[in-house]
Amino acid sequence: MNSNVAVVLKFLLILFAITQIQSDNLVEGPNAENQCGVSLRASGLIYNGKVVKRNQWPFLVAMMMVADGKFFCGGTLISRSHVLTAAHCLQEKGQEAPLTPSKFVLHLGKYNLSLVYERGSIPAFPEKIKIHPDWNIHQEKYDSDIALIKIDGTVPIRSNIYPACLWSSALGMRNVPTGTVIGWGVIEDQLTTQHQLIARQVDLRIVTNEVCYEDETMESLISSRTFCAIGENGSGPCKGEVKEY
Repeated sequence: MNSNVAVVLKFLLILFAITQIQSDNLVEGPNAENQCGVSLRASGLIYNGKVVKRNQWPFLVAMMMVADGKFFCGGTLISRSHVLTAAHCLQEKGQEAPLTPSKFVLHLGKYNLSLVYERGSIPAFPEKIKIHPDWNIHQEKYDSDIALIKIDGTVPIRSNIYPACLWSSALGMRNVPTGTVIGWGVIEDQLTTQHQLIARQVDLRIVTNEVCYEDETMESLISSRTFCAIGENGSGPCKGEVKEY
């Protein structure tokens, strides 16, 4: 896919800086119940993504299988007890039964996937999952590719772990010119395909759905509810570094 083709941003709430909060002023403990925010650090646009700094995106969640500890998807902490992710992470196309909560664990404050025990990172265990009712495993389109994970209990608010802020209405999204894609994407070369050990980020320019429809491949995957953006110089989720977003 070339640099002029719009790429789909499936995780509206995961990708975009909605509001800002200074980590130095973060309130921890019970008084932080309604607190949220995003990174204030600069995020320069680099081809195929730039390696993030530690604690830069405190709502980023790593999802790993219990059986082998393997990373399989990313998510976003949106409250002290909920993580937003993609429906295809929990139920892939053609997969009749979704992943059950006992099969995976959520890692908050995670930075380096190669470290089993990492300072500042804590596990959280899923209690139940809710996949969008319009997610269709037998359809080519990725419409309604969104799911919610309920955490067993609540997670502590820390300087490196706190929720992203959600939009109060759809109206606020119309004037946002760019968004940031974040994740442990896939490195692809001639020999192997593996996830980045450190998350990457890339800034994308938000465009209308009409731009997406200009590309035949994208047209077959998206719907009127898809949120689209353009990557410069081939950067973006379709190029690998932030593939799960």
